Amino acid sequence: MSGSEEVGGAFRALADRVREVARAAEKAEKALKAVDDPESAPREARAALDAAEGLRAAIATLPATGDLAAALDEAGARWRLTRLSALKAAAGEAGLAFQQLTSDEVRVGEATVTLRLDQGAADVKYARESLATVPADGPAIVAEVRRQLAVLAEASPAPAAIFDQLASAYKALLARRDLRFGERVELVELLPELFLLRQPAGFWAKPDAKKLRPMTRAQLAYDLDRLQQARALGRDGLRIVLGTATGGTAAKKSQVLFLESGGAGGQYYLSFAMRREETP
Repeated sequence: MSGSEEVGGAFRALADRVREVARAAEKAEKALKAVDDPESAPREARAALDAAEGLRAAIATLPATGDLAAALDEAGARWRLTRLSALKAAAGEAGLAFQQLTSDEVRVGEATVTLRLDQGAADVKYARESLATVPADGPAIVAEVRRQLAVLAEASPAPAAIFDQLASAYKALLARRDLRFGERVELVELLPELFLLRQPAGFWAKPDAKKLRPMTRAQLAYDLDRLQQARALGRDGLRIVLGTATGGTAAKKSQVLFLESGGAGGQYYLSFAMRREETP
């Protein structure tokens, strides 16, 4: 079966046949339910039996759907390719790199996009953290990717400031947990400390929700990626040491953080420590 008109005609014909079967089923069900005791009402029971036979005959007229299913599968594949091509074109017009990672996930610039085309939606992500859900439309996806990346970039200080804030957050966490400098902590445990440090001057004296600066998992990943890319993991005799997540720890997504700059196209990390440069 080929051609949209032929497929459409076969689909509508099937719908008409199913409608006829549904009517026959409703008629048979009504007739059968009306007879409580077939032996005491044989004429009514016989009429109900005829209605059931009519249903069986109607079912027998339903066409096989194999060819139609194959044609619709082909149409679905073409439909997906059309939308992927539109997204690739929109990314190119915006000057963003495009890469198809899986059948349902693409990379647009520094973000990844999980496509839920059957639902008409797409999830924009950074470091595998969901940032927004938008319609599965190429220009809409690209616009949201640019917006979300701009938000992350605007909230990210210069590499030296990122390093200093991480150092302060690490030391505060060590003090709170009575740990020695150099010991490992879980990377995501830095988030509350960084949240405190990232608020604007005077915020804690007079909190204002409009001036609140969130510190999300995606933001921490973005900042660490910037440090890695700038080769700025060392400063003032200190060096950041990130511990990779392996095995069962990587499966506990709430306890680990994915860095786009990690090896092999990205990697999950579990721990964070700072060491003095002379310390192996």
